[in-house]
Amino acid sequence: MVGGDTFFGCTALETVRFRGTVDTIGYGSFSGCTALTDFEIPETVTAIGSSAFENAGCIENIGGVQYVGNWVVGSDENVQTAILRTGTVGIAELAFFVQKNLRVLDVPETVQHIGTLCVAGISSCATSVLRHRGHFIGERTFSAARATSDIFIYDPDCEIFDNEKTIPATYRFIPPADESDELIIGEQNYEEADLVIHGYIGSTAEAYAKKYGRKFLALPVELPAGDVNSNGEVSIADAVLLQKWLLSEGYVDIPNWQTADLNGDGILSAADLTILKRKLLSEDV
Repeated sequence: MVGGDTFFGCTALETVRFRGTVDTIGYGSFSGCTALTDFEIPETVTAIGSSAFENAGCIENIGGVQYVGNWVVGSDENVQTAILRTGTVGIAELAFFVQKNLRVLDVPETVQHIGTLCVAGISSCATSVLRHRGHFIGERTFSAARATSDIFIYDPDCEIFDNEKTIPATYRFIPPADESDELIIGEQNYEEADLVIHGYIGSTAEAYAKKYGRKFLALPVELPAGDVNSNGEVSIADAVLLQKWLLSEGYVDIPNWQTADLNGDGILSAADLTILKRKLLSEDV
């Protein structure tokens, strides 16, 4: 184990290699190591503490998500859509803690380790959506996600920690105000509504929802390739949505990005849009 703040602010440190077995990298342990550009996280690591690599030189920033190797170690405060790249194996503690602009967090099925309080806090204006493709949800993984209105659980056998607090029953939000109204963010300004759990019929998500009285909506069994907006059919609307997402035209949510990954390379790109347009033309939609 690398203890908390072990190399905090060590600006001379450039390379880190581990010879023994390491299972935990503690909070702030390499924070401020600006010269650290060569760092390999061992496969034995199962937990990374908060701010372990804050401002470290080895961080790779992709769309506001901060990576070190195949771990997510943090995020930018202005990140809106966080679709974690396929191959990500772990998410550090507090990686998306109190991100007021976060609208979508999409966790791939490759994730094996998620730190406590992965996403938490209250949004100043918008609510967030969690799309979880992983195989487990721990006791405190999403328990503080109080701005989350919907959580999609795609693994029908997802192991959900059996406690009523594992997934919040409600979410809190600030209702839209007239331009003339003065926005004062305080406890009295928030309202609450039911959080919705989305999952497959017969899944552990449905069982959890029934046991603890959560609102549940069933996911469709299968979506056709190219159904970007997940409405059950492929149309020009899907091409328009994908194009807006690629051009970053404001906030755009793609409910199930795998249906838009038409070339199967694990990322959404102009190549997928080209394939979709050809598909629409060939079918004369």
